[in-house]
Amino acid sequence: MSNEPFPDVAGGYPFPELERKVLDRWREQRVFERSLEQTADGAPFVFYDGPPTANNKPHVGHVITRVIKDLFPRFRTMRGQHVARKAGWDTHGLAVEIEVEKTLGFSGKEQIEEHGIAEFNQACFESVGVYERQWRLMSERVGYWIDLDGAYVTYSNQYIESVWWALAQLHEEGLLVKDYKIQPYCARCGTTLSSHEVAQNYKEAEDPSIWVLFPAREGQSLTTVDGDSWPVPAGLRLVAWTTTPWTLLGHSGLAVHADLVYRIVQHPAGDGLLLFAEGAETPVVYQPGGKDTRQDLRELPAVARVRGAELEGLRYDRPFRTRPADRAWEEGSFSPMPSDGDSWRVFTADYVTASEGTGLVHTAPAFGEDDYKSGRRHGLPFFLTVDSEGRIERREGIEQFAGLWFKDADREVLRELREGGWLLHDARYHHPYPFCWRCDQPLVY
Repeated sequence: MSNEPFPDVAGGYPFPELERKVLDRWREQRVFERSLEQTADGAPFVFYDGPPTANNKPHVGHVITRVIKDLFPRFRTMRGQHVARKAGWDTHGLAVEIEVEKTLGFSGKEQIEEHGIAEFNQACFESVGVYERQWRLMSERVGYWIDLDGAYVTYSNQYIESVWWALAQLHEEGLLVKDYKIQPYCARCGTTLSSHEVAQNYKEAEDPSIWVLFPAREGQSLTTVDGDSWPVPAGLRLVAWTTTPWTLLGHSGLAVHADLVYRIVQHPAGDGLLLFAEGAETPVVYQPGGKDTRQDLRELPAVARVRGAELEGLRYDRPFRTRPADRAWEEGSFSPMPSDGDSWRVFTADYVTASEGTGLVHTAPAFGEDDYKSGRRHGLPFFLTVDSEGRIERREGIEQFAGLWFKDADREVLRELREGGWLLHDARYHHPYPFCWRCDQPLVY
């Protein structure tokens, strides 16, 4: 025996050769199958293999997760439990389709339809087969004990019918509801994304930053913080800030915070009065000309001061009179549509702050989680103004924007606001924005 702590082995120990010999012995002696037979009477340990998507080659990350996943069934088997293990392949949906689109050089659904749905599906089947074989080889090579010969495949009729059966059972129990839900949506891919997927692809984006004027209806009366009655005059405008001008086409409410104090100041141009939150951290700006004429409205003296709770129910006009409403909530405290069809109401919400914006939040219930909840709570009209392809829908009141990609609509909305006197100021806003990790298009909520 050598006196050296480790014997010299030319070229290193041949671990890959040893691994292959072990794998051959496992196959020849049916070691995995026999482990199942020997524990057939043992207490079952249920193991579901979340199926990997057969849309690309496996990599070292997949090896790690497969090896770790293999530890638990082996451990339970050694404890005498019966662990049936069936492999599965996820062969549905965008992951497979986009891989085939890349191969064929496609960039949208129209090209798929021109190519032919049947032909495209066939290409998807063939692509899945190529990658399934590579995943099988990897799984066998790392010694992952699982039934690959009896694997379930999600494109099989048996699997699809089992999903429809489960849905039918839920329907019969009255557990399925058709309703709206706010989700991050990719118009290019035509699908929603999970929060995990959204977190993968935030990018710095530049969007319009605008201060929009909403004229209050005169003839109403407010009580100031000093307890005085203050009649709303003609020319009072509520100032709201947004970085998504395209959502103004679906506007149906303004939110304020009940406990914030709102200041009413004279418009620097002498054109009426402006209302925004006292202590707003974001500059409320008026800039009719160059940089030298920029005016921070927070520095102006207050004509009157009112609390947000006093503003609840205040009626005002919106810049775009979109019609008809797709839905009017029934459980809200406000009537679904104002009596004259053109006047909207202020409501209070806890999520409004003075730390960003003007303390008044433009609300479009079809776009954004808080907006949607407020729409339900307060009976706001619901305008779904963007179609499934990310383009502005053609409808009464906003015909001029029909067909525009929702991001491209910003420019035209901004132009009309400026020409119609609805705009106090506009700038550019740099911020992180979520893009689809598959196709790199901006998402819409």
